[in-house]
Amino acid sequence: GEIEEAYRYMKEYDLFDLSKSSSKMPGSYMTYLSAYEMPFLYVSPTGTISDLLTEVHEFGHFVDGYVNCGNTTSIDCNEIFSQGLEFLSLNRAALTDDQREALTVSKVSEAVTVFLGQGAYAAFELAVYDLPDEELTAENINQLFLECNERFGMGFSGLEAIVGPGWIDVQHFLIAPFYVISYCISNDAALQIYQTETETGEGLALYRELLGLSSDNTVLNLLDEAGMESPFAPGRIAELTEFLTEVIYG
Repeated sequence: GEIEEAYRYMKEYDLFDLSKSSSKMPGSYMTYLSAYEMPFLYVSPTGTISDLLTEVHEFGHFVDGYVNCGNTTSIDCNEIFSQGLEFLSLNRAALTDDQREALTVSKVSEAVTVFLGQGAYAAFELAVYDLPDEELTAENINQLFLECNERFGMGFSGLEAIVGPGWIDVQHFLIAPFYVISYCISNDAALQIYQTETETGEGLALYRELLGLSSDNTVLNLLDEAGMESPFAPGRIAELTEFLTEVIYG
C-alpha cells in the first residue's frame, strides 16, 4: 500500500542517505523539505544489526511525512509511526531465527527502558525549567540529572561523575525542549500495534488506519478514533507489564 509507495518514491528520487562515512554527523533523523513537499531520511550507520531498526524508525517518520505531507503536527503522533514500524519489522525483516530472536528481545527490552529513560529525561527537563535563574548553574543541572536518573532506576553506582553531566549529550534538550515525553506516550501506542500484530496479525492494518487519521490530530483523539487504549488508562501499565514479560521470557 502507501508504505511500499513511499519506499519506492524515496529510492527513485534519492530522498535518503544511509551511507557510512567518517565525515557524517552521527545520529539519524527525518526532516520534511517544505520547498520540495517531501520528506528526507538520514542515518549515520554504526555497522551493526541495530542499524536495521534505526533505519526502519526513520522510515516510519518518512512514511508519515509522505502520506500526510508533513501535516502530522502532534509529536506524540509522529513517534507512533517510527516506533510502530520498528515493531512491525521484527516479523518481516529477512533475518535468521537467531537474529530475529535477539533483535526482538532487544527491541522489547528497549521499550521498557524508553518508559524509564525518557521518563527520567522528562522529569529532568521539568526540574531544570523550574530552577530560579540564580540557581541555573552547571553543578545544579548535573545534580538534577543524576537525581532523576537514580529515581527512575537508571543510575549507576560509582559513575555519578559521568552520569551527572550526561544531559549535555541529549540533543533534544537543546533543540526540541519537552519532546522526550512523546517517546513514552507513543511507545505505548506502538506496543499496542505490536500486541495487535502478535495476537491477531492485524498490526499492519492498524498502523495504516492510524496513518489515515493522524493529520492535524491529537494523540488521544487519534487512539480513540482507532479504537485503541489511552496510555493513561487505569491498569494500562499492568497490562503492558504482563505482555512485555511474556514476549521476553515466553
